Amino acid sequence: MADVNELAIEVLVQGRCSVVRLSGELDLAAAWRVPEVISGCVDGDRDGIEVIVDLCGLRFIDCAGVRALVKSVQLVADRPGWFRVRNAHGQVEEVLRLLGVDEMLGLRPEPSGPIRHAPPAVSDAP
Repeated sequence: MADVNELAIEVLVQGRCSVVRLSGELDLAAAWRVPEVISGCVDGDRDGIEVIVDLCGLRFIDCAGVRALVKSVQLVADRPGWFRVRNAHGQVEEVLRLLGVDEMLGLRPEPSGPIRHAPPAVSDAP
């Protein structure tokens, strides 16, 4: 039986887009795996690669894990295309924001429900 803290990586490829889902813990013991997987996603003759790293299942990240994500950005930056991280939460989101790498990683929250528009402004003018 696998350890629940062990890093699990799932890759879903659809056309030019690769979604890499991480769950468990991204720490020193497992950090080397992420750039290796990202490299596999961007290798080949595909132009305009899109890589999304989904962290919804990630419960822990340390400095080695952050470095692995930064290295992954660099792997994609060398090719036409883009890279972003989504669904960071809790300790993982806090660490990425505190270290100031959230913008570099293109960190975006995923909407949790339908997009709601603000009501129109009410004017006091007659």
